[in-house]
Amino acid sequence: MAIRNLSEADFVDVLQRYLTPSSPIQRLQTLQGRQEQVKQITRAFHSPGRHVFIHGDRGVGKSSLALSVGNYLSAEGQRPIQLACNGESFFSIMRNLASQLLNAAPVKGGTATKGSLGMGAYGLSGTVEAQLAAREVPELSSLNEVVSVIRYCVDRAPEERVAIFDEFDMLPTDADRTLFADFIKQMGDQSIAIKMFFTGIGQSLESLLAAHHSCYRYLASVALSPLNWDGRLAIMDAACEALGVELDMSTKYRIGAISDGFPHYIHLICEKLFWVVFDSPEDVAQVSAQHYREAVESAVQDIEPFLRELYELATRKYNDDYQEILWAVADHHEFSRRRSDIFSSYVEIMRQRGTAAPDRTKFNTRMNALKRDSHGQILLGTRQGWYELREPILRGYIRLRAEREGVELAQDHPHQTGARPLGLFNKK
Repeated sequence: MAIRNLSEADFVDVLQRYLTPSSPIQRLQTLQGRQEQVKQITRAFHSPGRHVFIHGDRGVGKSSLALSVGNYLSAEGQRPIQLACNGESFFSIMRNLASQLLNAAPVKGGTATKGSLGMGAYGLSGTVEAQLAAREVPELSSLNEVVSVIRYCVDRAPEERVAIFDEFDMLPTDADRTLFADFIKQMGDQSIAIKMFFTGIGQSLESLLAAHHSCYRYLASVALSPLNWDGRLAIMDAACEALGVELDMSTKYRIGAISDGFPHYIHLICEKLFWVVFDSPEDVAQVSAQHYREAVESAVQDIEPFLRELYELATRKYNDDYQEILWAVADHHEFSRRRSDIFSSYVEIMRQRGTAAPDRTKFNTRMNALKRDSHGQILLGTRQGWYELREPILRGYIRLRAEREGVELAQDHPHQTGARPLGLFNKK
């Protein structure tokens, strides 16, 4: 027990409150670096009929933001209704929403029967009314029926509910998106009292909601970017303070640079780091370079399979130095880079590895190969001579793999503070 005499149960309790690499953050108290977005969302919901669409790259923290604010806005004892859009049709998602609204809380005013509580005003058939009164949701087949059923369910909930529609970009068809657009408009026009979040991978709301523009006035668009340096450091500082462990600035900056602003990497590396410290035979008040190296190794082994598979597909079948070329792509805070700048990074990386870099022609050939199916199309050519990773979240994993091999990338960070990493792998 090497951390402030904490028992393992107490240590795990603190760890789970501050570091959640495998699940979204659920409390505003532990959501770091998103104060402006939280303010934007809460103010948007002050406008009746307004809902919120959070969009950004994979892994940037969209679900954490929606769930944390959703819990904050929910009545005591209630949780947001979470609905996955992955492969589900509009009608199946709406049936799920109605079911959870009906069954999550006692029906306001007692059990409904035909003619009570103004049921006739909903325009539903007698059969549907009877099923809903028995808390059974029938199959839904039209937009008007969906809106009527949801309004019925919302009116009978004792408190205003919050619903989160996650992975909106994974809806199977444009027809489903169009139905959602019409649904959002109808919910606003009829002032149906439910707060709705939508999250999706995309650079703009228009790219995710391909439908008539009249629905946009009912949505607040929240674009989520990777965490800035203050947010990255705040995650580490909060966990360190709760555990009573000191983390030097050099280590913090290395973790922050590796993460590229994607919270998952900070949570994962710090979780591994504190377990290494906890398992130390001696009492530990300050993290050492050796602790950090062990944490990096453990994080590489425990990374999300999706990221590992992309990396391995691009590099594992080839004897040439495709791995080092990927490292060079990730060696700067700018996401889209010129090939000439990537080559400069590559030459320096190969120098650190004690290997001569190949000639420029061979380098260009390998860069182009990384855009092909045989290498998982891991790179995109955005314009003549410019490249970027197909999946932005992958850059953190590439940096993590390089870090394990003793190559520190992104030395230009953190440019906002003027501080520079200090060469952790050379420290005793």
